[in-house]
Amino acid sequence: MELLVYSAAEHSEIPDAALDRDRLNHAAWGGSLTQEQYLERERRLWRDPFSRQGLRLWVLSDGHEPVASLETYAVQAKSGDLAGSGHGIASVYVEERHRGGGHASDLLRRVHERLRAEGALLTYLISEIGPSLYERLGYRGRPLRLRRLAASEPGRPDIEPGDPRVRLLEERDLLAVLESRYGRSEGQAKRLPLSIPLSPQQIGWHLQRGRIYAELLGRPVADAVGARAGDAFALWAPEYRHGVLRVLTLYPGARLFLAGLIDDPRSPEAAAVRDVLHAARDEAARLGLSTVEMWENTVNPGWLRGGLPVPAEDLPMLLPLRGGIHAEDWLDWERGHWL
Repeated sequence: MELLVYSAAEHSEIPDAALDRDRLNHAAWGGSLTQEQYLERERRLWRDPFSRQGLRLWVLSDGHEPVASLETYAVQAKSGDLAGSGHGIASVYVEERHRGGGHASDLLRRVHERLRAEGALLTYLISEIGPSLYERLGYRGRPLRLRRLAASEPGRPDIEPGDPRVRLLEERDLLAVLESRYGRSEGQAKRLPLSIPLSPQQIGWHLQRGRIYAELLGRPVADAVGARAGDAFALWAPEYRHGVLRVLTLYPGARLFLAGLIDDPRSPEAAAVRDVLHAARDEAARLGLSTVEMWENTVNPGWLRGGLPVPAEDLPMLLPLRGGIHAEDWLDWERGHWL
């Protein structure tokens, strides 16, 4: 078997090999998009800045044709004094007639070996097929539930326009708000022994994806990418295929984050969390979406209130690639980590 690698940093346009794989997996992942719309989505995401800084397509070939493929995206990771690169794994695909031959496992092992040799600290993925395949390779799952809020009633917003308590965020605000969270290194380390910080580029990839669907499906393009109230903020992106506004990250401010819970629901900090979620409900209604959805991890249940908790089909999983990294130390996976 031969391992072929295509890098978005080296190919300004998506390679034919990637488009060939996308034509095959359109039936599995294309959803409401036609094949040509799906290919257009992939062309545009290949050129996205987050992709250009670290997307690679890995293809396992038997010498005559591809039998398995996956993508990896470079991210930053930190655990104690260790800091370096991690890689999010996505789009693991084996064509139906090649399934059952262990090709996905073979490809993943080869990718792990290459990334380990490059000095990567870890890989992570969001499994949609259950844990078995990935557990055999050393991945460990992290518990996840979804929390859903109904969109506000059309024409009756929770937050009146111009309310000084809440500021809607634009894409140019991403760097500042994420730095206000991840820049608190000492406080973060108290609660997060292992962190995969979300970058403006990774959030931007989700926003680009939302814009592509809006254009291809004839839906409104979101103006706001999130909301801030006090030190709390939420960043979001629409998922028109499912009628959902997905909260990519929700930060309650330093005090609540470090405390781990809302000890006084009447406090200004608790009110700020409620306000940014009210703003999300209003944005969902404005975009014609019925639901706001968040990921509930092991860090946020103490201050994530309201809505309906439901089981999740996705499962975050992590594989350490070097000593000193432990999967159980990853506590704050969020929808923004999905790829």
